[in-house]
Amino acid sequence: MFYKVNPQYCGEFGRKTLYSGELTDVPPKIFRMHGEFNIYPDDDLVEISRQYLGTESLAQLIRSIQPHPTGLHPEEVITTTTFDFRRNYPGKELPAMKWFKVIGKAGVDDFGMSKDYQLVISARVLGEIKSKMNNCLAEKFEA
Repeated sequence: MFYKVNPQYCGEFGRKTLYSGELTDVPPKIFRMHGEFNIYPDDDLVEISRQYLGTESLAQLIRSIQPHPTGLHPEEVITTTTFDFRRNYPGKELPAMKWFKVIGKAGVDDFGMSKDYQLVISARVLGEIKSKMNNCLAEKFEA
């Protein structure tokens, strides 16, 4: 069983994002991810323009799952905050993050993208990481 998940939307692409084509392409082809946060993340998994970022602690939890989950390649990410973020959350710093580059097929791999470009996670993995995603909406995925 698989679930479409809808993480909190926390910002936009930053200017250091390296891509080909247009950032408005769905999904854009990203080589280097720069997430610019305008709100503080409530969960360990967030979305920025159909790209997914997770905290380092979530990445470690995923690495500890046996057998190892398929379809996800955690990579380095540049994170910055906007003026509004700094004004609304004075003194608050972002947690260490990873870019959760989804490379799997929805309904086959533990992490995949649906045809409408939503993140799909297997029930096996979602059960292990759900405690770090209290505000993330999940619905059954029908292939």
